[in-house]
Amino acid sequence: MYTIDVNFLDDRVVVGGDGAGAAPIADQQFLWIGTAVAALALAIVGGYYAFLTIRDQALQQELATLSSEESTLKSQLDAITKKQAEVKQIQQRTDQLLTLFVGQLPTNAIVADIRDRTPSKVQIRGFDIGAPATAVPGAAAVPVVRLTGAAESADEVQAYLLLLQDSKFLDATKTRINSVRPLAQSPAQAAGSNPLFEFTIEASLTSQNAAQLLPELQKAGATGLVERVLLLKERKVVQ
Repeated sequence: MYTIDVNFLDDRVVVGGDGAGAAPIADQQFLWIGTAVAALALAIVGGYYAFLTIRDQALQQELATLSSEESTLKSQLDAITKKQAEVKQIQQRTDQLLTLFVGQLPTNAIVADIRDRTPSKVQIRGFDIGAPATAVPGAAAVPVVRLTGAAESADEVQAYLLLLQDSKFLDATKTRINSVRPLAQSPAQAAGSNPLFEFTIEASLTSQNAAQLLPELQKAGATGLVERVLLLKERKVVQ
C-alpha cells in the first residue's frame, strides 16, 4: 500500500511580505498632534522668556536712572541743609547783636500786653518772669512767665489761655495751664457769690527778637527800645 504525505504548512501562501502589520492611521494622527502641541508649548515658553528678559533689561535701566537722580537730589538736599545751617547761624548772631544793643524784651511791655488780654472775670493774683524749671543743656534758657489767679469757672480759665496763646510776646506752643481747682471759700463768701476756681498758667517768652516785634513794642509804649531798633534798621544792621 502506498501512503500519501500531504504537508499543508508548506502549501500556505503568505500575504503581505515579511508579516509586519502597518501602523493604524489613528495612531499617526495622535503622533502629529502631540508634536504640534509640544512645538507650540516651546514657542510660548520661549516667547515669555524673551519678554521677561526684555522687561528685566528695561527695569535695570530704569533703576540705574533713578539711582542717578537720587544721587543728584541728595547732593542738592545736602547743599540746602548746609545753607539753612548758615542762615540759622547768621540769625543767631543777629539776635545776639540786637539783644546786646537794645536789651531783652521789656517786662513792662509784656505785663501791659497780658493785662490788656485779661478779661474782667479773671483775677491775676501773681505774676513772675524767671528761668524755666528745666533747661536743655547747651541751649539758651528762654524766660518763663508764671501767672496765678482766679476765675469764675474752669471754662473761663480755658478761654483766658487762648487769649494768652494769641500774644506775640509768648510762645503759643509752650503756653499751658498747669492747674485748675475750686478755691476754698468761707460759707459767707460761698453764699454771696459764685464759686471761684484757682489756676496757674505757665508760658515761655517768644523766640522772636525785638525787630520782629516792633509793632507790638510800639503799642506797649516801649519808646526807648523802639528807637534803638529803628536805628539798627536804618543802618541795615537788622531787617
